[in-house]
Amino acid sequence: MNVLVVSGRLTADAEVKTINNGKSLLSFSLADNEIYYDTEGNKVDTVEFHKCFKWSKTVPKVADFLVKGRSISVKGRLVTNKWKDAEGNDRAQKVLRISELNL
Repeated sequence: MNVLVVSGRLTADAEVKTINNGKSLLSFSLADNEIYYDTEGNKVDTVEFHKCFKWSKTVPKVADFLVKGRSISVKGRLVTNKWKDAEGNDRAQKVLRISELNL
């Protein structure tokens, strides 16, 4: 089962792109952090960044609420986007395809 749930803060305002069939693509980056103490008692603060996207016709309405710094949680599936860059090299990036978004 490939299900990922992440809570964090938006690193920038969400972006919306609309394509010919009326569907819209919502994309944003989500940061979550973990604070813990190592074996020597030192405080360690780590941050993970997650690229997220959602296809939907209702995306433009939701995007107005997705502003930098907003705390949200998302549920989705981890997928790999693959493409060739300008030099013809194979490229890949893991992204979260959102099925649920909670403000």
